[in-house]
Parts: sequence; C-alpha cells; structure tokens
Amino acid sequence: MVRRVAYKDVLATPIISTIANTIPTKELLLRLQKIADTLSGIDQDDASTEDFRALAENLANKKLLANKNVGIRSYACCALTDILRLFAPDAPFEPETLSGIFKLFFAEFAGLWNEENPYYQQQCYILRRIVEVRSVVLIADLPDAEKLVSKMFETMYVLAGKGLPSRLEPLAAEMLSETVSEADTIPRDVVGLILKKLIVPASYPVAALKSNIGNTAFAFSLAVCQANVDKMARYVSQHFSEMLDASVSANDLGNTGKDFKASYAALEKIHSSSIQIWAHLPELLSSVMGLIGDELNSDNEKIRELATTSIGSMLASESSGQSSSTTRFISAHKSAWATWLKKSSDASAGIRAAWASNVVPILSTQTLTTDVLRELCDGLTKCLMDSNEKVRLTACKAIRSLPPSMFMNKLCSEHSLNSVLPLCREKHVDIRNEAIYFLSELYNYYLERDLQGKVIDFGVLGEMEIAKVKTILSSTIPNTILQLNYVNDKLLTATVDIVLFEQLAPFNDDSSIRMSRLCLLYENLDQRSRTTFNAINSRQKKTVEVMLKFVDFAEEYALESSLQAENKENSSESSKARKEKLLVSMERVIKWIVASFPGGIHSYECIERFFLLKNLRLINLLKNTINSQLDYKSVKNSIKEILMKVADEKSIKIDGESTRLSAADMISNLKLLLYRTSFIFYNKTNIGQIMELCMDQESRFHKVSNEIITEISNTSPAGFKSHAKTLATMIVQAKDIENSISLLRTLYRFGKKNSASLPSDEAFLDHLAELAVTGTATQARYAVKILHCYEDVDGQLKHIYDAILPFSTDKTTSAHICAVAQMTRLAYPALASQWNAVSHYVIEEVLRKNLFSMEETMSGEFISDSELQEHEVLNRKLCSFKLLVNKIRSIRESTEAPIVEKTVKLFSAFISNNGEVVKSSEELIPTPPGYRARLRLDAGRSLLKLAQVPVVDATISHDTIWKISRLLRDETLQVRKLTFESLRKYLSKNTISERFLFLVFMLGHEPDEVLKSDAKKWILSQHSKLEAKNNHMLETALARLVFGIANDGIFKQFIDEQETTEVSATKEVEAYIYALNYILVYLDTVAKENNCSLLYYIVSRVKQYRAVSNPDTLDDDSVNLYRVAELAQLMIKELADTKGWTLQTWPGKLNLPSDIYAMITDYDEALSVVSRIYIPDDVQVELRNYLAKPGATRAKRKPVQKLAQARGTKKTKVQRKAKDSEGYASDQESVAVTRPRRASRRATKKVVYEEESEEELDERSDVSDDSDFV
Repeated sequence: MVRRVAYKDVLATPIISTIANTIPTKELLLRLQKIADTLSGIDQDDASTEDFRALAENLANKKLLANKNVGIRSYACCALTDILRLFAPDAPFEPETLSGIFKLFFAEFAGLWNEENPYYQQQCYILRRIVEVRSVVLIADLPDAEKLVSKMFETMYVLAGKGLPSRLEPLAAEMLSETVSEADTIPRDVVGLILKKLIVPASYPVAALKSNIGNTAFAFSLAVCQANVDKMARYVSQHFSEMLDASVSANDLGNTGKDFKASYAALEKIHSSSIQIWAHLPELLSSVMGLIGDELNSDNEKIRELATTSIGSMLASESSGQSSSTTRFISAHKSAWATWLKKSSDASAGIRAAWASNVVPILSTQTLTTDVLRELCDGLTKCLMDSNEKVRLTACKAIRSLPPSMFMNKLCSEHSLNSVLPLCREKHVDIRNEAIYFLSELYNYYLERDLQGKVIDFGVLGEMEIAKVKTILSSTIPNTILQLNYVNDKLLTATVDIVLFEQLAPFNDDSSIRMSRLCLLYENLDQRSRTTFNAINSRQKKTVEVMLKFVDFAEEYALESSLQAENKENSSESSKARKEKLLVSMERVIKWIVASFPGGIHSYECIERFFLLKNLRLINLLKNTINSQLDYKSVKNSIKEILMKVADEKSIKIDGESTRLSAADMISNLKLLLYRTSFIFYNKTNIGQIMELCMDQESRFHKVSNEIITEISNTSPAGFKSHAKTLATMIVQAKDIENSISLLRTLYRFGKKNSASLPSDEAFLDHLAELAVTGTATQARYAVKILHCYEDVDGQLKHIYDAILPFSTDKTTSAHICAVAQMTRLAYPALASQWNAVSHYVIEEVLRKNLFSMEETMSGEFISDSELQEHEVLNRKLCSFKLLVNKIRSIRESTEAPIVEKTVKLFSAFISNNGEVVKSSEELIPTPPGYRARLRLDAGRSLLKLAQVPVVDATISHDTIWKISRLLRDETLQVRKLTFESLRKYLSKNTISERFLFLVFMLGHEPDEVLKSDAKKWILSQHSKLEAKNNHMLETALARLVFGIANDGIFKQFIDEQETTEVSATKEVEAYIYALNYILVYLDTVAKENNCSLLYYIVSRVKQYRAVSNPDTLDDDSVNLYRVAELAQLMIKELADTKGWTLQTWPGKLNLPSDIYAMITDYDEALSVVSRIYIPDDVQVELRNYLAKPGATRAKRKPVQKLAQARGTKKTKVQRKAKDSEGYASDQESVAVTRPRRASRRATKKVVYEEESEEELDERSDVSDDSDFV
C-alpha cells in the first residue's frame, strides 16, 4: 500500500505545460525520467490500469511526442513502452494516437547505431521492452498497419546499414519476425526488402557464418524468414509472380520477340534469387521449386538451360544448416532431381554442357552418398563421350578444375579414366589439351604420393577396381600421352613435350625422387612408348648439334657487334660482310629449328629476337643447357634464369625494332626449345645416379636402370665421359650376362667417338679379350668392338685370334664365330689368310649340318633373340650369317666378287627351302621348325642388309627380291612382322633400291590386323613425304606389284586350274579376288585424285610389254601380266567412280622397269594385245559383287560401264626410252601434281618411329648428318 501511494505521487506529477503552469525543459526531463524509472519497476500483476490512464493520456500528448527536445521524446517513449506493458494485451490509446506512438518508437530506433548518443540507453530500453511485451502485435490492428510495417522495416534495415550493435541484433530480428507473424498482410515493398537483403551470394563469407564480420540486414531477413517460413514462402511465390507479370504476361513466354526477352530477363532474376535463397532457407522455395522443376521439361531451350543451371547451383550451394544442400534437395524434390540428372542426355548440346559445368561444384560439397556420386559420375562420363565438341570441352574443363585428391576420392574409376584417354587424340585442340593436361597432372599427383608412401583415398572402389585404376594411372596414362607423337601434329607434339618435362618426369632437386620418377616412367612404358621416348632423346641429340652452331653464331655476332660499336669509325667493310654472312647463316639455322614448332606462336621471330639481343649472358646460359658434362643443378638453373630474363618485357626489347613480341610468346617458344635441347634427363648428375642404381643388385630399379643406360649410350654417349672408369669396373664385376652385355654396349657406344677417354687399364683389356673367347656371342662381339676403339691392342686381338682359330667342331662356339665376324668387319689383317678355311667351316660344318641330339631339337614356333643363348646350334648358324655378311661388307677388291654371288645364292636357298639347307640323311637330323623360321628370317634380313652395298645390289635380281616376299607371307607371324620392320627401316632411310618398295604391298592377305594397319600407316607416311617432294616412287612401284602378283604361285595356280577344269569361271574369279586384295592395299594407301590418272597410265602401259623372261613370244607369264594389269585398271576406274574423281590422260610418258619388262616391238602385236579384253564380262560382274559385300572395299558405288565400254583411246605407238638408274625412263623428269585437300592436318603426314636392333645401332655411321645451313 505504501509502494502504491509512493508511485502514485510520482505518476501524478504534472508533465504537460500550460499557460498557467509552465514546466521548464530541464524540470520536465527530470519528471519524465523519474516517471520512466518508476514505471519500469512496476509489476503488471501488482498494478491497476485505472491508476495509469491519466498518465497514459498525458504521455501520449503531442506536446511530448512532438517535443523538439530529444531527451523528452526518449523518456516519454520509455514510459509509453511500460504503459503498453501494464495495459497489455490492450492499449489505452486511440488507433490514431497509437499509430503516432509507434512512429515515435521507430524514430527513436534510428539512433541505435550510435552508441555515443546520450540517449542510447533509453533507445535500447524502448527496443527491449517492445520485444519483451510483444507490443508490435498491436500494429496489426491499426488502420495504417501496412504503412507502419513498412516504416519499421525501412528504419531497421537503414539502421542495419549504418551498423547496429551486435547485441541488439537478436532483439531487432525478433521484433521484425513478430511483426510479420502477426500482420495480416505484408506490404510488397517489405517483401522485396526482405528478399533483397536475404539474397546474398552463398560464397560471401558472412552469408554462411564463416566470418566475424556481420551482415545485420541479412541476419534480419534470415530471422524473419525462419520464423515465418510458410507465410514467407507464399509471399516469395507471389513476389516472383509479380516480377513476371511486371515484365510481360506468362502466356507470351513462348514468343521470340521483345515480350519473351523481357520475361526471360525477369526469369533470370527469379532463378538467381532462388539459388541464393536456397542456400540459406530452402523451405521458402516450396512453391517455386515445382515450377523450376517443370521448366526442365520446357520446349524452350533457353528456359531448360536456365533451369538446369539453377538447379545445379542449388545442389552445389553451401548450406548453413546441418545437412548438405544436395542431400536436402534430393530428399525434398526427388522428381526434379531425377529430371535434372537426365539433362546430361538432353537434345540440346548447350544444356548438356551446362549440366556438365555444374557437376564439379556439386562434387565439391562435403556430404554426398555413394548413389549420388555414382549418378553424377555416370552423367559426367557420358558428357566426356558426347558427340558435341562443346559438351566434351566443358566436361574436360570440369574434371580438370577438380583437385586431383577430390577426383581420386569421388570420380576416379576405370570407366571414367578410359573415357578421358581417347580425348587425348581429339581433333579439337582445346579438348585435346585439357585431356592431356588433366591426365598428366593426375599421373604426377599419383606418382608423387606413391613414392612418398602416402595413402591415396579412392573412395568406395574395391580392391580389384583400385588395382585396375592404379595400372591406368601409372602405365596407361604415360603410354597414351607419349604415343600421341605418332600422330605427327606439331602442336600436339609440343604439348607432349611440355607435359613430359613438367608432369611425367618433372624437375625435382631431390636426386633420389627425380631418378625414381624417371625409372618408374620408363619401366611402365610399352614398346611403342619407349620407342617414342627414345626418339625424343634422339631428336635432342640432333637438335643439340644445330644449337651448338646457333650458340657459336650468336656469340660471334654479339662480339662482332660489340667491336663495331667500339670502333665505329674504323669499322671495315670486311667486318660488315662477316655480320651479313652470320645473319644469312643464322636465318637458315632458325628455319631448321622452328620447322618442328607449331604455327601461330611467332617461333621464328622469338628465336631471332634471342639472337639479335646480343646478350652474352643469355648465350652462355643457353650453352650450359646443351652441355652434357654439366650437372643437373646447373642445367636447371640455366633454364630457369633464361625464362626469367625473357619474361621481362624490357629485357627483350630492341631499340628501333618495329616487331613487338610479348613476353608470353618468348617464354612459350624458349621453354619448348629448352625442353627439346637441354640435357634435363641425361646429364652428368642423373647418369651417375642411374649407374648407382644399376650397380645395386637389390634396388627396385636395377633392371630398368640397365635399360636406361643402354638408351643413354645410344642417344647421349658423351654423357659417360666422367663415368668411363666406373663402367669398366662394372663390366669386370658384372655377374649377370644381360647386365654385362648392356654395360659392354654402353662402353662401346661411348668409346667409338671418345676413344681417348676409354679406360686403359691392362687388366680391363685382358678381361675384354677373355670375354671374346669365353663369353656369349653378344659379349664377344662387343668385346672385339671395344678393343678396336683402342689404338694399340694388338696383344689382346692376337690372343683372341690364337685362341679361336682355326675353327673346329669340338671347340668352336657361337661366341668364336661372332668374334671372327666382328674382326672380319673391322678388316683384321691376319684373317685374310684364314678366310677360305673359315668360310668352308661355317658353310659346310655349321650351316649345312645339324650337330645336335634329338632331345635338343625341341623348340617353339619361333626363337627370339632373348632365347638364342639357350639354342647354341641355331646361334652358331646365325653368327655364321653375320660372318658372311660382314665379309662382303668389308670387300675392297673386285677379285672377291664371286663371294658375293655365292653368298646371295646361299641366303636365297634358305628362303626358298623354308629355312632348311641340311640334306636329309640318317646321320643328319632335320632342322626343327622354330630354327627354320628364324633361319629364313635372318637370311632375308641379311639379303636386305647386303642390298645396301652397291656391288651386291647389282647382283640381286627380281627373282631374289620376289623370294623375300615369301617371308612377308610366311606362316609365322614373327617372321612376317620382323621382315616388314627391316624392309620399312631400310626403305625409310633410302639405303636400299626402290626395287624393293613393292614388297610392302604383299601384306594384302595379312591375317594380323595390327601388322596390316602398321604397314598401311607407314605407306601413307611415305607417300606424304614423297608427294611433298613431287616424287612418284610409290606410283611407279605399281608396275613391279603387277608383275609380282602375275608371277605369284597361288594366282598362277588358280589361273591354271580354270583352264583345265569344268568350273573355270569360279577358279578365275578366285584368282582375281586373290590378286584384288593386294591391289586394294595399294589403292587404299596410294591412290588419290591427283595421281589416279598416273596409276591408270602405268597399268595401261603393261599391255605394251612382255615379261622379260620371254621377250619374243606371248607366253602365259605375259598373259597373266595383262590379266592383273586389267584388274588394276578396273579397280582404279571403280575407285574413281566411287570417289567422284575424273580420270584424265596423264601428260607424261614412262617406261616400265627393264629388268622385268620387255617392250613389244611389233606394232600389230602391240595393237592386238591392247585391244583384247582379258577379264570376261561375267567375271567383272562377279568382282563387282564381291566389292559390294561389307568389308570388301571402302564404299558401295553406283553401277558403271563395263571396262570395254569405258576404255579410252590408247596410244599404240611404242617407243623405247633411255633407262635411268632404277630401270625407268621418262621424257619428263617430273610432273607437277596438286596436293589434295585434306579435312585434317593430322592426315597429311605420319611419323614412324623405327626400333633398330642393337647391332644396327652400333653399326650406324659415325659421321654426323651435317645440316646444309652453315
């Protein structure tokens, strides 16, 4: 009672000034403060509302509410908040008065941002009381409720922008949430304001509560929406509908005019807002998501793409809640999820690309189920194999943007990797590059982790699947990348070079890791890839020779320019002339260098700029990179410094130079040049490390290090200059035969050009002599070769000579024969007197006899080089071949010519007799099948090797060449394959006559598709090269091919049978089909629109000749010639009609090879042969039917005239022409032929990497192939 009387006295204090009773402002402030303090302490349960009515009326007086004094208004508002608390849930004011009170509250809130405000505490009190009492619910019942709500939100969001103290944010957010909850209608501007502030990109830190930096407006909107999800969801849907209505009617969405553009722009805004709303409060889109899901099936492509992208962004958005955004979406909108997944197969390429681009952000989210990962992986893999380039490119960029660890964990599988691998051969450059760089980076990541022993997380893959994936990562990827060099595309080759040195075998200062990476790379390469890798290093060897000249020219030019600058007045004409000469020489050098560079990157200009800079420091650094005697660190640092210097625009600028080159161009070109020429792999440091691995028998890389040493000896033998003594020690200590051979081969290749650096230790020389006598055949060969590199080793050679000769059955081994063969090749003088005995022994006692027991005859189908050591008898025979070949190659006098004919005849006999020259008897056991296969193979290869010697080539007839063709049709695949490889190698190098060229087409019936495909690729490559030189060698080979087919035993057998049997037509058709397969291989690889007339002319000329074997009469051989020639004519005509080519009269004249063709001199007889048709019409019909069968030819064709009807006018006058060196004569040395247009650059030229045998590599001439630009 006392308390009530006390606060009554306080509350009864006058606060309204009148004329009679004016209250000073200071006094009024004190009274209001006291009233506010008193009201704040009164409990609602203890108070009677009637006691406060008068006070409430006074507090609501305009004299207080509109008072100019801020303090008066603040204390009045504090008191009013408590009046509302005491009168709750009703208010003791009229609606208009209450509305004014709330407006005053909002005005007070405007000062909350400034904590230094003198009435800040009162304003905080007002906010707190309103929230505690929920006074804002009264607004909903006021007539101007919408205006008040708008005013409240406007005030609070402006305040948020100014910086509301963080401790007040929850109070303000609760007030706003309560207002929305109680309001019957939310004004449009308030809804717009809430959504505008809610739409903050999910990547913005404050949006996902990732930062201490606050975003008050966002927090307000989020709190309001979270507290009123259902209501706000309706308002969001309504808001988006109004946005569309504001642009254009929804019925016009299908239009393509301005209405559609406006609607689409509004739709984009809606989707953008939806994406960001989803990230924070997906429940707000409960009504909208159905519409977006329906848009996935829209007929309009742009709308489908927009919906696809939007849902993808929603799935990838970072959630501020407990579960991931993807998981929430799938559980809430299963139908939309299923439809979105199908967009990877949408009819529109743009939509498929959009889908692929959204997968990676989704994968970056933390929580994804196994099923979701599988579905995303399947869809992305499908995009990688898409028919559209844009989709494939987008998918490639998507997977490359993933960190390797994430790809391994979430996407890596055998199927996904196998989908990327084919893209390395894409015609589209960007797709190809993305795939190559992605795979190489993945390989680098895997190898790096594997060598460090770190665990790699492959996600849900099982053990078997992981094993397959690891095989792809460690082996298939490097093999695929390196084999891209076979495409012979300059840009592709440059890309392979970059990834080889930066990803496959990257720079690393740790020598152990560096060498382990190199060994692992080489170990996992297959034969084709190793050939490519070795070819890259061989290319470096050639390029270094040119770069040495470049460096010399650059140094000379820089010094010459420096001298001229110092002595401008005394500069002589000779000095200027030297500079001009240097510039001319340098131009030719640079042209040679950039010939292998891709176009469009200003290669010539960049390398020329490097030269014209006259920077001796750069020149010296370049010299360091191509010095094999420097260590790894020096080479690496030199490369690094060069690239750093040319990266500076100022350092590459030349005064007065009009051509502007960017630093990027300089870097790209010089990086490629340095990678191709520098000793990055095979430098002094690395070679020493590899030799250490080779010496360590327990090392994981012991075997592969031996192989790498062998390769280094082939490409960079000078690198062993600092390690020659170590090599000698390793040879002496070597216990393993293969290791010993590898080291001997390495030392020989080093010593033949660096004999002065060979170790001269007498014990080592004696060890070599002992190897020649007691070692294997290969050891003996290399031991003799190494000894021959020394100037004075007569003692060792005499020891070998005395220990081996004379040959005898009881002591002579294959090693002895091989040693003598090598001494013969090196023309050891003492052997001359022993030759007759030696040759008699190897021919009569080794080749013509089989000195082994029946148990030793067990052999496989074919004996490879690695198995020879186990077959001593066969090895002796093969070494005897080498001895005979070396003897002929060492011939210097014409008196020894008979040896040539006998040797050629002997090798021919081995081929003709199927590898058997041992006469059958009770004493001699027949040669086993595996031996015979190897013997006929080596006999054929020996003939090819001898054909490189001019004196031997003259004695090799066409019949002998034709016998070699039997090896290309041998029953054993290895015989066919190795014969073709030898033939291809010698023809590629032009070391044998073009008379052998037609043999490559004798693979027409080859059952092995790989071998047949390789042959066709090589022919295409050769044709491209010859075509560029306007050389018709392959075209003229058709005459020899026709002759060979006509004299083929099977063809002649079919023809003979058709003449003696009742079913003659069938046999004749079989004969022509047999011949047709050879001709089709020829036409598939040689025939083009620009040379078909020449081919038609050549086969037409055949009818003006007879077989040279019987030049006076028309025998069966000549008739068969005409039959095959007519068949070739028919096929050329068919091909021309199919392709739409025009057969024109060839303007030149060619005579056919005189060693197999004899011209018909009788005019009437020639006319008779030309006029006669040798293939009957019914046979022609059968042949066309055969060609029309699937797989028989390239394409079906329309009916054409018969050969007789299509025959053009023929020249019948026959004249002889003087023969050229190859048996051809022509009254026109060359005929200009326009090169055909191709759809792809890659088809214009192929590259063939030849894998030479070790013996052939060793016998390669020491003379360098000097370029002609000096």
